[in-house]
Amino acid sequence: MIFSMLPHKSSGLNAYQKQEREAAMLVRKQKTYALLDEDESHEDDVAEAFRPEKADTTRKERFRKKTESVEDDDEARTRKLSRRCKAMKGDEISALRKVSRQEYLKKREKKKVEELRDDIEDEQFLFDGVKLSEVEQSELRYKKKMYDLVKKR
Repeated sequence: MIFSMLPHKSSGLNAYQKQEREAAMLVRKQKTYALLDEDESHEDDVAEAFRPEKADTTRKERFRKKTESVEDDDEARTRKLSRRCKAMKGDEISALRKVSRQEYLKKREKKKVEELRDDIEDEQFLFDGVKLSEVEQSELRYKKKMYDLVKKR
């Protein structure tokens, strides 16, 4: 009941999906332009391009728009590329997951050893003059033995 009153996080696109969409849009935009064939007057066009009054017109002359049928081809290529990227990233992600898991386990082991050491120190400090039961004594011996074994590694 209370949960329904709270605002929920919207399920929008994540950062990877945004980057992929932007890349696809850029590819689509770039595919709409094509270079004209080289001709003899190319040097003249380059020289005119550096003149301030002709700079805009030379850019328009050198590029032209392709037909809209390119968009259909582009969408097909984008889908194919995204599938290929996902397949390639799948291998990389699994390798990254393995590395991340190993790092996590090392940190966790270190944390557990420190926790064990702290438990031993706490029990020695708190129960210094107190007689412990057999179970408590065996637990303390076990903890000390485990800590010594880990430190010897």
